[in-house]
Amino acid sequence: LFRSYRALRSASIDDARTNTIGWNSSYTGAPFTTPEIEEYLSNYTRLVGEGASLSALEIGCGAGLVLFHLAEGMREYVGVDLSRAATDHVREVAEAIGYAHVRTHHCAAHDIASLGRGRFDRVIFASVVQKFPSLRYLEATLLSAIHTASLGARIILSDIRDLETLPLFHASVQLHRS
Repeated sequence: LFRSYRALRSASIDDARTNTIGWNSSYTGAPFTTPEIEEYLSNYTRLVGEGASLSALEIGCGAGLVLFHLAEGMREYVGVDLSRAATDHVREVAEAIGYAHVRTHHCAAHDIASLGRGRFDRVIFASVVQKFPSLRYLEATLLSAIHTASLGARIILSDIRDLETLPLFHASVQLHRS
């Protein structure tokens, strides 16, 4: 993944903004198609809402696919990620395209409380919860998210796997591959 971020540095700004590193089908291993990604991002826009008065915090911003899709219409957008390569990449692209309202922080998800109490109208967990090590970690991170959320904010969690159905999912992937 780190090598992929380094390769993006030499890519065009448009390529970097629409980068889908890691967005692969479990069934085929192939990257999701452009229509599939566009549908995902369109659904995210409906969930998050649009508005120049909104401030957003994205936990696990990765290469910025969701961030760059949503940030254009926001007053403030902060992306955090455990990967320094990811936050450096997003910061460099944001600077290159003139998104002064986009900032990144290299930190663990549960360390977001230091970003400010009641600061964000939206706290976004896009495809990151499935990578958390435990339910206890999720609970700690949600408490930190609540701390950073303003009154009336939305905390949006997506792409969460149900551990009870995980064996069925793995079986369906193996069946598809056979």
